[in-house]
Order: sequence, then structure tokens, then C-alpha cells
Amino acid sequence: MLHTVQRPAPERADKALSVLRRPAHTVARLRGELDVATAPPLRDRLLAAVRPDTRLLVLDLAGVPFCDAAGLGVLLGTWRRANALGVAFVLAAPCPQVVKLLEATGLDRGLTVRATVADALAWPLTRHGAVRPSRAKVSALR
Repeated sequence: MLHTVQRPAPERADKALSVLRRPAHTVARLRGELDVATAPPLRDRLLAAVRPDTRLLVLDLAGVPFCDAAGLGVLLGTWRRANALGVAFVLAAPCPQVVKLLEATGLDRGLTVRATVADALAWPLTRHGAVRPSRAKVSALR
């Protein structure tokens, strides 16, 4: 007899993502796993959060305990959209599993990652509105 394993239904995108807009920045807070089940609706909402009138987009990952390849694709897609629009993009407060994933894929060398949202918001902006490149290693976030 074949048994199926039922997983809890993925959290709806409107509950898994909250967006706080301010004149100088936007903070998008994610909650729950960022995986193949939750990625498609979150991708759409995150891409909609990237606007050309925003100078800095901080993606708060403190509430994300797990991220798989599909979730990583969402992060990369959001980063690319932000870059195309001239919006600085910073990941904040990733859990150790997400840090390891970024390191394993080499994305820790391209994406800007800060330990907290406050660190991401305090990160100095250049006069052109672009965030200065980080020299800190992502591994320091562990």
C-alpha cells in the first residue's frame, strides 16, 4: 500500500510577506520557508515591491528558517530587478542555513548581506543613491 505524506499548506504570500515603504527605503519582511511551494506567489509580490522611486530595498530574512533552490531563484530575480532599476538591494538577518546556501553558490560575493535590518539601513549610501560594495564576508554573520 502506498502512503502519501501530507505537508502543511504553504503560507499564503500575503501573510508570508509584509512590505514597509519609507521615502528613502523599503523593507520587505519574509516569514516562513522560501521553497518550491512558496516561491511563485512570493516572487510576484517581491518583484512588485521593487520600484524605481526606491533607493534601497532591504529583504529581511530573519523569519525564513529554510531556503531551497527555488527560493534562491526568487532572491536572485528580485536582486536583478532591483539592479535593472538602479535600486540598491540588501539581504538582512539570514539564518545559518541561508548563509551556507549563499556561500555554497558563491552568491555571498555578489549579494550584499548584513546581520540585521538596522545594519542594512545604516549601510552608507553614496551620493548617487547606490550602496557601496561590501568587503565583509557573509561568514561573519554566523
